[in-house]
Amino acid sequence: MSVANQSEIDKSEAPVTSVAPASESKGHTMKEKPPKTVTVEVDEAPVATPKETTPRAVLVAAGRDPAARQLVRVKGKHQEPFPDPDQHIKVHEGERFITTSTGNTPVS
Repeated sequence: MSVANQSEIDKSEAPVTSVAPASESKGHTMKEKPPKTVTVEVDEAPVATPKETTPRAVLVAAGRDPAARQLVRVKGKHQEPFPDPDQHIKVHEGERFITTSTGNTPVS
């Protein structure tokens, strides 16, 4: 057997190894981080919600009906209503909200 043939045999018998991408090394895979959760106050009750959310999601988490209630952010004396329950909003830890009725109020 010539030296060239022996070299080819050695290469073919070499173990095949693969290197995992850095994102998969040590058993980890690249995944998105779970959304950061904050606690806000809705009608004086604590509510846990993702930091990036919608008024609808906050209302549901607070046990309120989005079809009948509207979320309103309270900052001091300023109130910021969210008439579109599906608009994307960012909320912050400890932020205060109230809810208002979206329907007719009966007159006694």
